[in-house]
Amino acid sequence: MQKQTSVLANSEKQPTIDKKIILRNLAITLAVNAAGPYIIYMVLENYLHVPTLLALVATAVPSVIDSVVGIIRQKRINIIAGFTLVTVLIGLLLLFISGDQRLYLVRDACFTAVFGLVFLISSFFKRPLMFYLARTFVSGNTQEGIARFDLRWQQSAELRANMRTISLIWGAGLFLEAMLRISLVFTLSTQQFLSLSPFVSYGVVALLLALTMYISRRARNRSKESSNA
Repeated sequence: MQKQTSVLANSEKQPTIDKKIILRNLAITLAVNAAGPYIIYMVLENYLHVPTLLALVATAVPSVIDSVVGIIRQKRINIIAGFTLVTVLIGLLLLFISGDQRLYLVRDACFTAVFGLVFLISSFFKRPLMFYLARTFVSGNTQEGIARFDLRWQQSAELRANMRTISLIWGAGLFLEAMLRISLVFTLSTQQFLSLSPFVSYGVVALLLALTMYISRRARNRSKESSNA
C-alpha cells in the first residue's frame, strides 16, 4: 500500500535529463559502433591483409561487445541490445551462406526498414512501440519507474497522442534512412560505405531525437501553463 501511494505521488514528476550524460553516451556509441568497425576493417584489410569477408565479420565485434556489456550491467536484454545481436547473427549467417559482402552490409538497413514499418504500424495499436522504448529509458528499468510511467500513460491522453505521433515520425524517418543506406551499399565501395554510413545513421537518429525532445518539451510547457492557469 505504501509503495502504491509512493508511485501515485510521483506519477506526475517529469524525468530529468542530464545533457552531459547524453553527450557522453553518444560519444561512446559513436566510438564503438562507428569508428570501431571502420578502424578494424582498415587495419585488417589494408595492413594485415586479412580477406575482405573476415575483415567484415570482425567489424561486428565492437557492437556485440557493447550489447553484451549492456545486458550484463542491466541484467536483462533490452530492445536495442537484442536488436543489435539479432542483426549481427543474421548478417553473419547470410555472409557465410552467400559469400556476398553486400548482403552483410545491408543487414542493418534491412532490419532498420522493418523496424521503421513496425513503428508505423504500431502507432495504430493500443500501445505503440515508442511506449516501450520511452518506458525503458525514462523508467531506468526499475519496477517503481515502470509503474510510474504506466500510471502516467493511463492518466494522460496527451502522452498517448504524443507517443503515437513520435512513433509515426520515427517510423518514417527510419524507413527512409534504411532506403538511403541500401542505395549507398550498391553505389560505394565497402571502405567508403563503412566511413559514411554511420554519419547517415546517427545523423538521422539525431534529427529524430531532436524532434522527439521538441514534442516532449512542448507537451511539458503546455502542462505547466495549464497547471498555472
